[in-house]
Amino acid sequence: MTVPASTKRGKARKVSLKSAKVTLAKGKPAKRRFKLSKRLRSQIARALRSRRTRYNVRALITATAVDAAANKATKRLTVKVRR
Repeated sequence: MTVPASTKRGKARKVSLKSAKVTLAKGKPAKRRFKLSKRLRSQIARALRSRRTRYNVRALITATAVDAAANKATKRLTVKVRR
């Protein structure tokens, strides 16, 4: 997750969240919720309130699927975080 700097001269911060494994049945979708620390939630809320950084808060989601034959497939998706 990329959180823009709170000041004009600061740097954007990249934050990694804890990974999680989900076992799926064939053809079934799954949802996953991520827990954010209180500090990170406040930084994201501050960035979303700021007029300068409101549209730059993004999250990169990476999903890796492994089948029974140990073949891997990876997909990445970048989403904008909204209020």
